[in-house]
Amino acid sequence: MDIYKRYKVAILGDLSVGKSSIITRFVHDKFEDFVSSTIGAAFISKKITIDDKIIKLDFWDTAGQERYRSLIPMYYRDAAVVIIVYDITSMDSFDNAKIWASEVSREKIPEKCIIVIVGNKSDNSTNRKIDFEEASSYAKSMDFIHAEVSAKTGDGILELFNSIGEILLPSSLQIPKDSKIFLEKKKNNSWCF
Repeated sequence: MDIYKRYKVAILGDLSVGKSSIITRFVHDKFEDFVSSTIGAAFISKKITIDDKIIKLDFWDTAGQERYRSLIPMYYRDAAVVIIVYDITSMDSFDNAKIWASEVSREKIPEKCIIVIVGNKSDNSTNRKIDFEEASSYAKSMDFIHAEVSAKTGDGILELFNSIGEILLPSSLQIPKDSKIFLEKKKNNSWCF
């Protein structure tokens, strides 16, 4: 089977929220307790099959350190998907995810860019600081997608990327002619049914 299409996916978020761990879990199905910080950005790809079509996701895993912040817009400007990660046990990381989200929304991102807010470390719910409903409500108010995952256990990782793949395929936006469902373009370039 040939690759149907390639999509650029940019991963943003604070230092130590688990951006690299999420990608490593998805691509290699591994988790390491101690991962060195990403410097600048790292690149890795994975092919997935959705509706008998192979799509390739090209991940740009960006550094979370403040000193690299000015470089990060060049990684998400032409992305099909922007994933903003926060740690469910850190209110600061969630507040900073909101800052990332507003920054991405103002930038020149592709018209049909999918923005996903992802809470990581769902396996550590006893230390939870961000309520799932609060984060979902925020994402909904911005017309973003919200999900929670655990890079450590793998919980929710495949579902997250399979859902993104389904949204990316043009067939997911095909609506029967007789349908009473209409696509409505929102002000921040997302699509709603």
